[in-house]
Parts: sequence; C-alpha cells; structure tokens
Amino acid sequence: MIPVTEKIKHIELLTKRLMHANLLGHTRSLVKGSGLEFDQLRDYQIGDDVRALDWNSSARMNKLLVKQFNDERHRTVIIALDISASCFYGSQKTLKNDLLAYVAGIIGYAGYLGKDEVGLLLFSDTVECYVPPRKGRAHIQILLEKIFSAQKKDSTTSISIALDYLIQLRKKNAMVFLISDFIGDGFEQKLSMCAQLCDVIAIRMLDSYEQDFPSLGFITVQDTETKQVHVIDTRSQNISDILKERVIAQTKLFNKHRVSILDISAHEQLIDHLIHFFKIRNR
Repeated sequence: MIPVTEKIKHIELLTKRLMHANLLGHTRSLVKGSGLEFDQLRDYQIGDDVRALDWNSSARMNKLLVKQFNDERHRTVIIALDISASCFYGSQKTLKNDLLAYVAGIIGYAGYLGKDEVGLLLFSDTVECYVPPRKGRAHIQILLEKIFSAQKKDSTTSISIALDYLIQLRKKNAMVFLISDFIGDGFEQKLSMCAQLCDVIAIRMLDSYEQDFPSLGFITVQDTETKQVHVIDTRSQNISDILKERVIAQTKLFNKHRVSILDISAHEQLIDHLIHFFKIRNR
C-alpha cells in the first residue's frame, strides 16, 4: 500500500508534465477578450481595435494581423468521482479505483496550477462527500487527501444522483469531470440537463473483463454492488457482445449530448493518454 503522501508527490510530477505540454492549460474560459495571455495572431477584420495590430508580423506577412488574447477569467472545476463498489475491482494487479483516483488527482492539481477554483464530489448511490470549489495549495491538498483516502462504499452506482447534485449547485459554465466506470443506466435526462449547464467531460474506466470476457467455461461470479451470485457459461459469445454493445450505446449517448468521453485502462500510459485526449479536444 503506497502512502497518500507518496501518491500526492507522484501526482505533482505527472501533472507538471501534462501542464508543460500546454494542453490542460489552466482550463481557462475560451472567451476571447483583452486579457493578458496571448493566444494567437489572426487576420485583421473591420471593427478590430487598431491598437491590437502587430505591425512587425503584418510587415513580414504582407497583410494586417492582430494579436488575440485569452480572457483571463478563471473557471470553476468540479471533479465528480465514483467510489461505489464496482470501482474497487480489477482482474489485473491494479484496481479501477486506483487509476480513477490518479486521474482525479491530476485534474485537481492541474486546476490548482491554473489558479482555478476546484471542487470535489464523491458519490456512489448517494452523495458521499462534497467540498465546494476554492483556490490555493492548502485546499488542493485537502482534496487530494480525500481522493486517495476514499473508502469503498458497498453500494450501487448512481450517475443520476451525482448529476442531479451538480445541477442543483447551479455552477454555470463550470468544467465538470465525471469520473466513473459508468456501470449503470437511466441517467440520460440528468446528463442532458447538466451538459446544458456545464462543460461535462466523462472519463470512463472499465476493466478488460468488463469489455471482453474470456472463455473459461462455467464459473460462479458475484456482483460487487448487489452481492448477488450467478453461475454463467463464459463460452457463450453473447456475454462479450452484450458488454461491447453497452459501451457503444453509452458512447453514443455521450456524443448525443455533446459530452466529451475519454476511455482509460490500466494497460495504457495514463499521462500519455490524457495528453492525447486534450490535444484532440483543444483542436
């Protein structure tokens, strides 16, 4: 068992690498304004402030170019982390909750480095803990400790409960990272409402056996959330087909409501996968 303090140190190193790639990049508002942070050069348009003209670049390119800046307003970042029983499973040496916690920690620390307000919501089939968004190192230290010390809840997964709580917070334009295995359904209505209010990013972590179950003959399995025991014939191709169809249908649901979706697994380099995801998203 790795101490929480060591995990936090590791998070700091991983996040600085991600920030160095200038991808998660302060999670600032995409509204363009006259702030202090330079964004890009673009062609002059009628009505632009002539004081924004970059004369040196204009002379080199033989056309009028203006400097465009990012609005310096910071965003509110809320991390909604699933700690229900199904997240504490792993067919390999790494449990799903370990990886989910690392993702939550990286996002939280990136928000701190970007001087954003960062909040935390821990949920299962109810809201287990909510820490309102704030800035500062002391605050992010508290969040990281809560993330890495969260205990398994012997309960089912309710995405709707988490989404409903986020909706009631009324944090308009907040960036919400919904981190879960998403083993559950019936949350489309709440997802639609939350996506209209916030910028929602779904981060889904599934074990390899939850996507393509191996053929092992008859085996006895227990549902980690309901505790029900079943005997199943794993030689049937229907099991893997059902698992794959569920993931595809869920992805379509996220796309329908314009929710970005990132799939992660224990077999991939976590930080590289995050860098690739935010590269695509920033485009």
